[in-house]
Amino acid sequence: MPTSTDAADRPTYTTAEAARYVGTSPQTVARWRPGYSFPTQRGPGHSGPLTTGPSGGLLSFNDLVEVAVVRAARQGGVTMRNVRKAIEAARELYGSDQPLTLFKFQTDGRELFTHELEPSRYVNLTRRGQIAWEHIRDVLKDLEYDESGVAFRWWPSGKDKPIVIDPRISFGRPYLIRRGISTDAIFGRFVSGESIESILDDFELTGAEVEAAVRFESRAAAA
Repeated sequence: MPTSTDAADRPTYTTAEAARYVGTSPQTVARWRPGYSFPTQRGPGHSGPLTTGPSGGLLSFNDLVEVAVVRAARQGGVTMRNVRKAIEAARELYGSDQPLTLFKFQTDGRELFTHELEPSRYVNLTRRGQIAWEHIRDVLKDLEYDESGVAFRWWPSGKDKPIVIDPRISFGRPYLIRRGISTDAIFGRFVSGESIESILDDFELTGAEVEAAVRFESRAAAA
């Protein structure tokens, strides 16, 4: 089995898949990922990419986590300009290309959203800072980190639900942790008209597990 770091960096998810798991649209993910240029009174400006992978290629698990955190910041009302400023500051502060995947960001990243701007260190998001961090914290608390402090597993519906995304298992697809069965396999059986009783019997699952899988895939499909 590859190490958590190797697996987390492996291109795995299409834009559509990442959007489903995070709960947004493919168009939004595609727009967030690459950097872009824009005109200013002082000449062309440039905004850096949100993720380090190729903008048109597959996303890695690390990219997926970063997109989830960015969505949380946007839910908190933070502008994309300030989101990008925060990521750029965090990259320098933590010395990492993907700082949002680090346990260190979980423990003290809040400062990026609460302090006044200092060169290359903090980002001031004024009153939106606390609101944004509450949303971001909801994503970060559902991550697990390896001994080096890098995220390697995500519970996309929360740790009180049986669904995990682990890039080392099931090719990074969401699955039920007790049985190792992908949520889309269960959902496919459900939407094809099979009874809950049949699904429970075939996969040896509990009713709560089937319900969690169906709810997760239904939410992802709706997004």
